[in-house]
Amino acid sequence: MLTYAEAIGQGLVQAMAADESIYVLGAGVADPKGIFGTTKVAHDRWPARVIETPLSENMLTGACLGMALEGLRPVLVHARNDFLMLTMDQLVNNIAKWQYMSGGKVAKLPIVIRALIGRGWGQGPQHSQALHAMFAHIPGLRVVMPVFGRDAKSMLAGALRRDEPTIFLESRRLYDTQDSRWQWIYQGSRVETSGRDCTVVAIGAAAMDAWDACCILAAQDIRVGLHIPEVLKPLNISSILTSISRTGRLVVIDHAYPFCGLAGEIIAQCAEQGLTWRSPPVRMTCPDYPCGSAQSYEQAYYPTTEAIVKKVCALLNVEPIDIGSMVKDGESSFRGPF
Repeated sequence: MLTYAEAIGQGLVQAMAADESIYVLGAGVADPKGIFGTTKVAHDRWPARVIETPLSENMLTGACLGMALEGLRPVLVHARNDFLMLTMDQLVNNIAKWQYMSGGKVAKLPIVIRALIGRGWGQGPQHSQALHAMFAHIPGLRVVMPVFGRDAKSMLAGALRRDEPTIFLESRRLYDTQDSRWQWIYQGSRVETSGRDCTVVAIGAAAMDAWDACCILAAQDIRVGLHIPEVLKPLNISSILTSISRTGRLVVIDHAYPFCGLAGEIIAQCAEQGLTWRSPPVRMTCPDYPCGSAQSYEQAYYPTTEAIVKKVCALLNVEPIDIGSMVKDGESSFRGPF
């Protein structure tokens, strides 16, 4: 079984082997660690096509635009998505709008921007933010956030074949996970998408806590329909609507800021469909302030498995389940800061 990071690395290698026009740029892509191993094999095989760059993010984004206009397929890698802020002029005012401003003359703009969300104690306010809603707000950008390794591999390969700019977001928290992690975690429990009692939508690495919560709830015969959208823009909520029509309840979990976030967008789109609600929809996000660097701060900052279980039980008006030792602390082995 490949880890999430290995799956991304393998998808990149296979895509580069099939298409010589793919070039990878970024600070750290040729480093011995190769962005947590995701670019190492590609650099070993094609050192001239995996290019180490200086820290000049806005210039590099503009260079990728020029490469794409000349028929190449650049992949720009940011070790943290926070520093996409340094590319926003090129990204928002040029790349996202080029096809619109060309009057249809530029039909292809194949650019993939990989960016990591660096949650993990020690990352602090400037290296741990999840900013996907900001990019999804911009017309002309496709935004994806794969959760499963097999999807990360296939979605990266797909992004490298597309003729439109794609923001490809990866959670550092997922890098060491294997897809076997998403099988049967607790004896006698199961995760489903249809649900009976409540619909839960989890975005990015929040899926880890939501999955565990749904397994715990299922073991208590509370059936939750869990949905993990991995394509954030364009967003398809049809399966979510189907589940809500059965459950009448909705909880959206997102490790991002609450105001103008994707959790609020999903709730808004569902509310606009005129569904019958048994209780008002709920969003579980990070607080409206940055995360601290200490491990104790981080543990109190993100929605947890226990908090999700309690929230669903509250919506159903049942006694909270004492989950005790059922929760597996996936963060305890992380030693930080990177």
